Amino acid sequence: MNQNQQKIFSLIFTIISVFTFVQCAKSQSQEMPTANTSAVPAGSRPFIKGEAAGEVQLFSFKSGDLKTELSNHPAPKVWIVFSTKKKQAETVSPNEAGITKVELTDEGLKEIALLWQVALLTRYNIDIAGTLDWDSYMKEVSKLFKASNKTRNRLMEVEIMSPEGKRTISDDEAGEIIKFINASAADIIAPFKKPKG
Repeated sequence: MNQNQQKIFSLIFTIISVFTFVQCAKSQSQEMPTANTSAVPAGSRPFIKGEAAGEVQLFSFKSGDLKTELSNHPAPKVWIVFSTKKKQAETVSPNEAGITKVELTDEGLKEIALLWQVALLTRYNIDIAGTLDWDSYMKEVSKLFKASNKTRNRLMEVEIMSPEGKRTISDDEAGEIIKFINASAADIIAPFKKPKG
């Protein structure tokens, strides 16, 4: 991939990030949350926004085919963290400080695993596999963008047990998860990227 294609990919990735940020900001500016909070008591609205967190297994390339090893690398363990910190300064333990870690359901983890595969292999094709012609390059970028949006929409149908009760993942929480997955895939690929030029 030449330097102009690198710049264009960076620009498109930035646009995707800005789009995700705008969607998060849009959902926060609305009076009612985007999550389905029918199971949450009315007195607890607006709901507490969670943040994506997780753990990415270290990637160790042994030998052979890098693409095959990347496609076999497990998706990160992802969860949502809620901070309901108490006002008292003397809180010590995570529970007393009001930190709640909410695991995703198998349905949510399945969606994340699908996006993880697309994110890794798309970055492999763009950054490692070799020079792509313009059409091939745009197909790869489009594939990642579509997979990110599809996963985001499906995650917004997944129910979690938030500190206020059972509800679906909000638009901004889903966006945080997408950003975490894409950034983690970029970190895995980074040591193998071909130098520019």
